[in-house]
Amino acid sequence: MKESLWVYIKEAVPRDYRTKYRKQYKQFRKFTAEPFITLRRFSLNFRELPPIVEPIFIVGTAKGGTTLLGECMGQHPNICHPSYANFELSPEWCQLANIELAAPSTKKEHCPPLSAEDVTEEICQSVREGFARIMIEEGGSKNTRFLNKSPHLWNKLPFVHGIFPDAHLVVSSRDIVSSVASLKETWAKLEKVIGGLKHYLPEDSQHCWSCIRPNSSTPIEPERTFPGGDVSVLADYWLRVYQTIDEQASEFNAVFPVRNREFAQNPDLVFSQLHQALHLPDVNYSLPIRLRQSRHQRWREILTEQEQESLKAFIEAHYNQITSLKYADTTIAL
Repeated sequence: MKESLWVYIKEAVPRDYRTKYRKQYKQFRKFTAEPFITLRRFSLNFRELPPIVEPIFIVGTAKGGTTLLGECMGQHPNICHPSYANFELSPEWCQLANIELAAPSTKKEHCPPLSAEDVTEEICQSVREGFARIMIEEGGSKNTRFLNKSPHLWNKLPFVHGIFPDAHLVVSSRDIVSSVASLKETWAKLEKVIGGLKHYLPEDSQHCWSCIRPNSSTPIEPERTFPGGDVSVLADYWLRVYQTIDEQASEFNAVFPVRNREFAQNPDLVFSQLHQALHLPDVNYSLPIRLRQSRHQRWREILTEQEQESLKAFIEAHYNQITSLKYADTTIAL
């Protein structure tokens, strides 16, 4: 059960307040929650860390519903989903595993693929112990299962499996059209929020997004760079992610797909099936307001007519590949 004192302090602040008054909440964390975290970290030096058994990893594309699903599953009493730390644990992955993972929080530029051969005994021990420490800091215990949601791990699944051979995998997806529209909008917002940050998708189909800052010397092609690039590149990213997951997911003990459209229509049924697949007792979740089917129709407002035509051409050219995917939402809305 979740037993950390800071958890109760954090949960006393409504999520809406944390979002609306982000600056004030950061001050609250700094002067109220962090001293308890520091004390708890110090106390961990004098206790044995629990083993991480059957951890759960949520993967998919960016804007593929991984955050929403992680927030819901984090409410389960048998699951510890880090929320006080970087909620995707990207800096922790980079530090503990000594890997490169591009994200605003890591300040890394590239996100190359990793294989099982990249796992060493030192990396395995470092990541397992580091995540166990995070789990305890976040209020978990030997009775909870560690949950990490990260769309960055789609091209590193053999690496993840090499460290956690008993891991379970949850694949979250939205249909290709709404995913492309949402990602186009997100990259535009991030450029404004994080001082000119751009996202570049390398042509190599095994690579994830690169984070290109204004002072970077990395050569980039405009049509593959966002904001401003060709939306067919966003579609190519969506396809490469789920093709790779299809190829590599079978190594995991359990794999369960969560298609966001089905999730929005009947969340209770999806969670019941998910719990069964992951060997978890059934619980009822407090679902967020943004769980609604209308979000799948916003692409008409986001994509220009020219972009819709470009996306349509991509879908027609790759129709068989898209519709044959096992773990993705293969609905085509255009």
